[in-house]
Amino acid sequence: MTNCLIEEPSTFDCGVHNKHPNEFFIDHCTFNRQVDFFDVYFSGPVQITNNHFKQGTSITLYLTLPGGLKEGIPFSLENNKGELDKYAENDPLNPQNKKS
Repeated sequence: MTNCLIEEPSTFDCGVHNKHPNEFFIDHCTFNRQVDFFDVYFSGPVQITNNHFKQGTSITLYLTLPGGLKEGIPFSLENNKGELDKYAENDPLNPQNKKS
């Protein structure tokens, strides 16, 4: 995905989004709403660069978890604007959703 304007909330959750050697690629896109990567798994290269996440995204929360990225797979998460470690409101791992 490149040079896109996404107006609505987006989700790339619960699954493998690419198989090696295929690259998951988001570049020069603007997301006007939250982008959720809950329980994501990448088995091929990942490039998320030069994007604007106006209401944030959970990409760094899940890309860096064990199991979020197959070991040894290259990834680039550079030159993005917006909060990159923001849980979606309905994310089951969102600390605000934990019962006391």
